[in-house]
Amino acid sequence: MPNINNYSVSVVKFTVPEATAVSGTQASALLTIIPNPGYTATASDFSLSGGYSDAAVDTVVFSQAGLNVSCLVTFAVGFVMPSDNYEIGLCVTGDATVLSIALTVIVNASVASNITGDGNEVNTIYGVTGSLGDTTTVFARTYTADSGFQLNPSASLVIGNQSNYNLIQTPTYNVNNNLTSITYTVNYTFPNFNVSGDSWNFTINSVAERLPEPVEVTSYSLLPEIVSSRGANINWNIFGEPGATYSASMTDGVTVLPIATGSVIGSGGSTGELIQFPEYTGVGLNTWTITLTGDLAVPFFSLNPVSVNQYSDVDITITASSLSGVTGFIPFPQVLPALQNYVDPTTGLSNVRNSITWRLFAPVGETLSTLALPVAEELDNNIELGAEVNGSVTNSPTLELDNITVGGFAGFDTSSLSIGDRFTAYPSLTTLGQAPFEYIITAINSTTNISVSPNITILDDSDITFFRTNGNIVDIQNASFNIIDNQTIDLNFDFVVNRTGDLSKIFSLDLDTVVSTAVLPVPAACDTAAASGASGIFDSFVDLDPAGGVIAFLFNAQGVPDKMEIIHGNASGFKKATSSMLVNNNYGPFDNTFGTEPSNTLPTSGQVFAADQFIGNSKGAIPTKQAEFNADTGLTISSMTRGAITYQQIVWWNYTAADYAENTTATIRVTGSPNTLWESFRVCTFV
Repeated sequence: MPNINNYSVSVVKFTVPEATAVSGTQASALLTIIPNPGYTATASDFSLSGGYSDAAVDTVVFSQAGLNVSCLVTFAVGFVMPSDNYEIGLCVTGDATVLSIALTVIVNASVASNITGDGNEVNTIYGVTGSLGDTTTVFARTYTADSGFQLNPSASLVIGNQSNYNLIQTPTYNVNNNLTSITYTVNYTFPNFNVSGDSWNFTINSVAERLPEPVEVTSYSLLPEIVSSRGANINWNIFGEPGATYSASMTDGVTVLPIATGSVIGSGGSTGELIQFPEYTGVGLNTWTITLTGDLAVPFFSLNPVSVNQYSDVDITITASSLSGVTGFIPFPQVLPALQNYVDPTTGLSNVRNSITWRLFAPVGETLSTLALPVAEELDNNIELGAEVNGSVTNSPTLELDNITVGGFAGFDTSSLSIGDRFTAYPSLTTLGQAPFEYIITAINSTTNISVSPNITILDDSDITFFRTNGNIVDIQNASFNIIDNQTIDLNFDFVVNRTGDLSKIFSLDLDTVVSTAVLPVPAACDTAAASGASGIFDSFVDLDPAGGVIAFLFNAQGVPDKMEIIHGNASGFKKATSSMLVNNNYGPFDNTFGTEPSNTLPTSGQVFAADQFIGNSKGAIPTKQAEFNADTGLTISSMTRGAITYQQIVWWNYTAADYAENTTATIRVTGSPNTLWESFRVCTFV
């Protein structure tokens, strides 16, 4: 049977005697066109090829015979069988076409809650067509479990030929190896016939997700709160269950540095890391934030992220100032690591001390004398500032204060405070004044109110101590003077650093509390008008005679009261004589309130009337003391007039050789009250 064009054709054979009419023996022959599997044959698609002829053939007729096509060949009546076999070949046009095969399938699905994707189905019908041997996807279904659940699915062919189907399952598993999603794809390979009534069932259940026993990082070893600006290598241990993984890095907001990447907790329950803090060359505070990630326990027992502060070195400088114009001090700076305690707990002494000598010079034309040795409390930024909170606050940017004290003295308001003053809300006695501080004053809002940063929570009546030291705790020890001359003094002291703070600070010593200046006395010549002046203090001097003698001055205070004094030595020496409204008080008592070292306070117009030592016509009659002078010295001053001026009183000192041996000069000091004029005359010739 020949097989051509997707079909085969049957062959008919029969015997006809020689020389007889074929049609008389076999009038026709019936051939069958049979389509190949997967194809179909239709009679109308077949015909004889144009121009075909055969002496033995009369007609050829094609007709449908079920799935086949019949080809009826009628023999010609006049055709006689030759002496040899005779083969009739038909030339037929047409072919079998591909057979379209249909599949109809029913789907049922039962889907539990906590599942998304395709849902429940009841007798959902799917239909597909294809050709024999072709494979196509009939349908696909996807089911996904909600968070915290996993799938428990099943799929089965209830009705149908399993060999024609291919069920492809595509599962998805999470990190805990739980089935969280699945896709079913049903493929079908077509047989050579239509199929209907096949059925698939899907049952998709959900159960709670199965969680593995955790392998966790639980904590880490303590880190220092502060590291040196010079950098530091810190050993850091990470603790947890063997096999737990972690990574760590740190950043200061600009630079990110790795510490560990994908490290694993060892069998002993810990792994060590080396944190390398680089050198910090900036100013103030640099904060490193260290973050640990990975298989961290929940809750995690250590602070994460954690901060480590790195402070720049601090420059602590001592210098000085003087409104009186004292010079010679040289600022002394020293650079030290921040937040270090230098006091030896055994001795209580700091090991950071610097011996300093300042050679101090008086202004030109003035003298220099000592007042008091310096102490640390007199450094400008060591001022003691205290207050009480007036009213509790919570997370507030402002504070109301009362009972403000300065140097332990009450009666002050917030004008005594400054922007930048720092404090800690509840410091212990051991940390009082130490940096870092919690808060800083950012504004002075009124006489009782300040702004602070950050916002503060504090109780009513809480005590606050403010600091301007930035936490640098210093001291002045072993101070001493070395007087070179009346215009030069060496100030010697140890500048001691007990503890460094978190920022640099300059400490300034007010030299006007340590030494005093005065106008350099001018010499008072004999038998001449020695000096004249107005309000203020005026000094002149007299060289003493080694054998002893008498210093005598005529003093004219005019109307407004003034005072004259004779002082042995410089202005800080011992008072020997004074003017006085009383007759017998040439040798005292003395007024040590006004015009007196070291304060050199000047009186008001009203104050001079309460001090007998100030003389003037406005206070009444002034005794000349001529008789008292004669009685004490045996010398005579018969006239109080010199030139055109009549002087009011004699002020004198009858000194001895022993006085000369003690100090060879005497200072003549006049203290003038406001709006005054006065004159003086030194008497050396007594008549």
